[in-house]
Amino acid sequence: MIDEAQNLIRQILESSNELSRITNRPFTQDGHFVGSIGELYAQEFYGVELYAPSHKGNDGRWKGREVQIKATQGKSVELRGESDLLLVMRIRPDGSFKEIYNGDGKRPWQSLHHRKETRAGEISISLKQLGKLNATVAEKDRLKRKTSADPGSS
Repeated sequence: MIDEAQNLIRQILESSNELSRITNRPFTQDGHFVGSIGELYAQEFYGVELYAPSHKGNDGRWKGREVQIKATQGKSVELRGESDLLLVMRIRPDGSFKEIYNGDGKRPWQSLHHRKETRAGEISISLKQLGKLNATVAEKDRLKRKTSADPGSS
């Protein structure tokens, strides 16, 4: 199933990129589309048990721990509160992903303590900042990959 899904994702992203090229307008995928890709990858590559779509708070569970999953094609993500575990990935134009942050949700949220939340209770954090925080995560607080089937995922 994951191979077929990745092929379709790649086709959609290639079409979006081509639309951007020929129109000189942005056709980036965001919102539910990219978020759902991230959730699918978290399920398939990390074994996250997903909650139903639009579940309040976290997106799933991994080994009894709550997980918030964030995916983007941009340079930042919006965090909504502290979670037990946080998995952030950047979806590449070819449909593969790069893991940006994989660890406890407390560390990123606390790094934003000086910033005010939006009315929706969110705070934006850059992928660059998350990458720096990722380097300090304890191994016990990382979701373990269950497969390395995605060759472009490093």
